[in-house]
Amino acid sequence: MPGMLRSLQGLLIRQRQTRSASTSSGETRRIRQAGTGMAYRRTAGLLLLVNGMLWAAITGVATAGRGVWIAALGLIPAGWGVWWISRWVWGENRVGMTFADDPPRSAPSRPAGMRKARPWEMLLLLPCAALDAVWLLNCLLAVLHQLMPSYPSGILRVMLPLALTLGVLLGKRNGAAYGVSLWRWVLPLAAVWVMATVLRNQGMELLYPLLGRGWMATGLGTLTGLGTLWSCALLFVLPDCDMQKTSPPGKKKDHTIHYVLLPLLAVALLALALACLGAWYAADMNTGLRLLLVGRSGGSMMLSGLWAAFWLLGLMTAYCTSLMAAQKLICRVWRGCRDWLPVVVIGILAAVMVWVWHDGSPRWAEWLLPWRFMLWALAAAWAGIRRGAGAKGQGKQQEKRRK
Repeated sequence: MPGMLRSLQGLLIRQRQTRSASTSSGETRRIRQAGTGMAYRRTAGLLLLVNGMLWAAITGVATAGRGVWIAALGLIPAGWGVWWISRWVWGENRVGMTFADDPPRSAPSRPAGMRKARPWEMLLLLPCAALDAVWLLNCLLAVLHQLMPSYPSGILRVMLPLALTLGVLLGKRNGAAYGVSLWRWVLPLAAVWVMATVLRNQGMELLYPLLGRGWMATGLGTLTGLGTLWSCALLFVLPDCDMQKTSPPGKKKDHTIHYVLLPLLAVALLALALACLGAWYAADMNTGLRLLLVGRSGGSMMLSGLWAAFWLLGLMTAYCTSLMAAQKLICRVWRGCRDWLPVVVIGILAAVMVWVWHDGSPRWAEWLLPWRFMLWALAAAWAGIRRGAGAKGQGKQQEKRRK
């Protein structure tokens, strides 16, 4: 036995020496930064998916009726536009922060006009993350109350926020992002399978007339869903490095558009399933029943359980993502802030709101959710002005050097 342990220890030492000899410190740092940036982008994609599905099941159906799937299709070009603007103003390391694990000298070079600028526009995105945390936690508790009606709701309102907040804190800087990104394929594929099965078993009679309540109601439904698109900015705000500058040579540049289009296509599929089921008749139901309607209409206990598991895991991961987003946004502006402080503050705020409004779908939250798009627009405009001022200052410095 001791001989086997010594052999195993020698093998591990040789592998470590070989790895350190074949990989330079700069290459190791680049690989670590690329992996962490990809994990954060996956979490942002999952947040967009869950927020979009919540909109389709709660607000979109109540507003657009059977035309909710057309309203969901309208979010796809809008999402592309939000992604393009966010990439223009926040991409290519324009946020102005370095990796927390690395010394500042390891950060890629930035324009001189933006090197010392603090991205104050991040404060406009902070209410979006806080509102998401409150909304997602309310919906999660509503689903749990529907699945376990006899379980004391007071215990859930205390233990669930505490457990999720501690999970984010124990993950430290990047561990929670890696943990959430593990579900990047499991959750979407499970949801698509359930929705496709329901559509196959359900008739299309309730889809006609296609517009349902008319163009005005369908357009209003699309407008109410624009608030979910604010998370497109997190594709470039959450990562601490630029994927285009940390990708290996010869690899095609990843523009992250699929983290926007694929979730929105899944949202459109859910909206189509809800329209085929006549979900607008269930607008008076509580939040938990409306979210579980698709799974319970599949005619199978397996589909119902899989759909419930999707909502439970999806809402938990999205809630953790909103806490991470609040943490990153505050640390972008207040660079001396402790990593745990924003998570604790937003977690306590969400827990208090759950105790005050514990009906699962407070009306004030539904009214405020579309305004997240306006906050994103203001933040993008502010960042665009800052970028223009930085480029102008850089041009003046280059002219002085030439003279």
